[in-house]
Amino acid sequence: MDLYHTKVSAITDNAVAGEVGPSEWNDLHIPYPDPTTTLLYEDDFIFEGNLAGGRGELGWTFSGSDTATSQTGVAGHPGILQLASGPTSGNTSAIVSGAANTTGILLQGDCAGFIWVIRFPSAALTNYNVWLGLFADSSAANIATTEAIGFKFVQSESAKWQGWTRTGSNEEEDIDTGADVALNTWYQVEARNAAGTWTMYVNGSSIGSASTYVPAGALQLAAVVKTSTGTTKLVDIDYAGIKIKTGTRY
Repeated sequence: MDLYHTKVSAITDNAVAGEVGPSEWNDLHIPYPDPTTTLLYEDDFIFEGNLAGGRGELGWTFSGSDTATSQTGVAGHPGILQLASGPTSGNTSAIVSGAANTTGILLQGDCAGFIWVIRFPSAALTNYNVWLGLFADSSAANIATTEAIGFKFVQSESAKWQGWTRTGSNEEEDIDTGADVALNTWYQVEARNAAGTWTMYVNGSSIGSASTYVPAGALQLAAVVKTSTGTTKLVDIDYAGIKIKTGTRY
């Protein structure tokens, strides 16, 4: 029985503009959208075992050097997917909403925004490399240079979450503000699109906007973790959501 999807169906039947969803959304300040303009697709990662192709509410596919495995939930975070990079320098693991991490399916103009809720449960933040958001190619070889809209935590560059947009070689905007990232702390990172200007939020507070280098091609929702030393890096993912503009369809 798909308990998660049953919950969403019940909420959708009674949704009104400005209404919020269940208690965990209230805690995370995630507004339930007006269904006449925006649809919210989301995953709380409530399933057991390793992630396989097409699993979860957003049809995740795993690729990489290690595993993506369900973990026992904690208070306020009922479903957790742990993404592990692998122990060797350069090892990379990714989850992507779709069949392959090199195939984009969504134009940024049709996306109203996306949200991730994650934490870093490892012993130290040294040599972490994490990317979350919309990417043209989330494969290990190309994640750092692909067209992108999202967030990155690359410890060798910054101790903070960076908002990040990129259209090609050396054509990118990095937003590097806010507090430093801490271990074992839940972060809600969110990007909102207003006519091609993407505003980035960490735990509900804006860290800045980007509009100069915004990809025109097709993108995919993905999360990627990479190690640059011989230690496995872990990312706990509690929630992922993407808001799609409905246009004139409804």
